[in-house]
Amino acid sequence: EAAAAGPALAVLTAGLGAREARAPGDISAIEDATASALVALAERLTEAPFASLLARLTAWAVDARAPRPAARLASLLAAASATSERLRSVFGPFGRQLVDAALAGLGGVEAQGGAVAAPPPKKRRAAAAVPADDDADASWLARLRALRLLHRCLLYDAGGAFADAAAAARLLDPLAGALGLVAPTVAVAAALEADSAG
Repeated sequence: EAAAAGPALAVLTAGLGAREARAPGDISAIEDATASALVALAERLTEAPFASLLARLTAWAVDARAPRPAARLASLLAAASATSERLRSVFGPFGRQLVDAALAGLGGVEAQGGAVAAPPPKKRRAAAAVPADDDADASWLARLRALRLLHRCLLYDAGGAFADAAAAARLLDPLAGALGLVAPTVAVAAALEADSAG
């Protein structure tokens, strides 16, 4: 299993990097295929190798040196959400690894200290109006997909595997802050609606 992690990571990052690279063709289809591959790996690997693979994928996705960090994050969150939907309660402990990435997605992607980070809660609404990477579609997709991932993780949480009391308290303000967000343009709103239908 450990020997397969390197090639698997390379394949997954290539697929998840399609949006960042503005690859030709149907980027959503590439992301869907990559998400299916992650689901298949989750079903075949034991817990430790999959947790390690997910940690490495997350580190790749939140690398502030990336040309378009919001695009990477949006793609990772989509794949993680699909995996959560398939594994349901089994995904809980893995979902914990993605909380910081989901919070970064909710707040608008912003590079701080070498990693993607969410702005402080009091500044969340102001930061949402101007995505830090100037890529509105990707930043708003990251927000939508972060909400979808957190919703699924909380929905299928069994016995607090995903969110104990402390984790739930940490999520409360960012989730409440997301309630009042409105897509800034018709084009972004249409992109979000299309992604929601998928």
